[in-house]
Amino acid sequence: MSVSYRERGWRFPAISASAGASVGGSVSASVSVSASVSSSVSSSVGASGSGSGTDAAGVSVPARLTVLVSPWGNIWINGKARGAAPLKNAALKPGRYKVTAWQGSPAETRSIRLRAGQRRTIRFDLTD
Repeated sequence: MSVSYRERGWRFPAISASAGASVGGSVSASVSVSASVSSSVSSSVGASGSGSGTDAAGVSVPARLTVLVSPWGNIWINGKARGAAPLKNAALKPGRYKVTAWQGSPAETRSIRLRAGQRRTIRFDLTD
């Protein structure tokens, strides 16, 4: 399940450029970049717990989670279905999560903690 940058609330800076010339032979050009970058990075799955989780500008820095399941399975994070494995680079708020891989029953669950900017991969082996 992928989520677009707009659904995540990300906004990108506006860039504009202009150029001009005069009859007297001088040429001028200017480029401006709007620095009001607003990012409200969040996931549809909330985290419990706390942590700074912000960069120098005070913008929330997500953690990235990849979940692999062998031979196959569905993934749940904090009780919310996230679809079939693999789940790749899901942006999550820093905090504690319960990640479950399921093929019916029984399911396997792990508790994890993610820190701001952390990239983590967890693997489930559901073969019997």
